Amino acid sequence: ALEQSCGPSPGQPVKEPFHIPVRVGLLGRARAAAGGPAELCAERVLELREARQEFTFEGIDEPPVPSILRGFSAPVKLEVEQSDADLGFLLAHDSDSFNRWEAGQRLFTRTLLANAAAAAAG
Repeated sequence: ALEQSCGPSPGQPVKEPFHIPVRVGLLGRARAAAGGPAELCAERVLELREARQEFTFEGIDEPPVPSILRGFSAPVKLEVEQSDADLGFLLAHDSDSFNRWEAGQRLFTRTLLANAAAAAAG
């Protein structure tokens, strides 16, 4: 499911949902481990037009690692929960250079903050 929100601004206390093109790829660990391309299906552009929408992908044969906003398909802030393992997988196997870079930045930031917190704790 994808959700969107936009806070109030002067003269617009309530805003209608935007039309946001979200380019998505689904990657698979087993495919990458077998030495083939990690993509489980062709990249798609999802048209997010409601506050919340669900999208279904057919024919996916393993748990996917989503690659969202490929090519920076929309100028939005993305909030997504991804494990360190998922970020590392995207960094190593995503064919989209923007998302590889983004995964690396997020993983590095998490690691840096965790190490700083551990050092501060003694």
